[in-house]
Parts: sequence; C-alpha cells; structure tokens
Amino acid sequence: MHFYKEYLSKLPEMTKCGHLYLALATAKQFRNGQWYRNAPMGINNIGTRIKSICKEAGLTGFFTNHSLRASNATNLYNSGVSEQIIQENTRHHSIEVLCGYKVTSVNQKKHASRILSMQGGSKKEQDKENVQKVQLEISINVKQ
Repeated sequence: MHFYKEYLSKLPEMTKCGHLYLALATAKQFRNGQWYRNAPMGINNIGTRIKSICKEAGLTGFFTNHSLRASNATNLYNSGVSEQIIQENTRHHSIEVLCGYKVTSVNQKKHASRILSMQGGSKKEQDKENVQKVQLEISINVKQ
C-alpha cells in the first residue's frame, strides 16, 4: 500500500484523462514534484518501460502492462480494498470482469480453514479466533 499511496501523491492535480498509465511529466513538471502528465502513456512506451523495469528489478519471465494491471487488482483485493475502488483504479468496465483477478492468498485460505475447524470448537477457542480476526481487520484498515 505504501507504493500505491506514493504513486497517488505524484499524480497531477485533477487527473481527468481516465487512463491507468499516465505519460511521464516534463523535466520542469518533475522538478516541481509532479511525476505524470494528464495524458495517457503511449502503448509502445508502456511495453518498453515494463520490460526495462522488470529487467532492472531482476525479474525473469514475460511481463506486460496487463501483468501489472492484474497484479495491482489482486494485491488491492488481498489487502481488503473494496471492489469498487479497485474497479475505479484499474478502469475495468464491470465488477464481473474484475472478479477474474481475485486470487485467494494463502493467508486467506488458512483463515477460512481455521474458521471452519473451529465450528465444533470450544467457546474460548471461537472467542480467540474472533479477536484475531478483528485485529487483522484493524491492521488492514490502519495500513490503508
């Protein structure tokens, strides 16, 4: 979430173009703290930059701008961000299409398993599980 908030802080005032990838700011705009312009980044530019970024990060494999869009949606979903906010961020036209990016994390599966295994458990065990769930929800909300 830290990097997402940093990204949002570098967007131009009143971003109106409605594109996920914005054109890079001019040198003058960059010196004034603005990283992007109110215009879409060209498709060839996106592909070239993504390849370069992945190479510099030491990532191997085939990555595209769609890979980043999918990762963005999945990470926001796993962080507890609402579907509507994710849809606005990724510019998907419908929640139904966005749902294809929901990839359940290992922690979510473990949490569901603990809940199901506690259904026959003692009241004390269930209370402990509920406290942990509330602490997790508070932790997620504080990070946002």
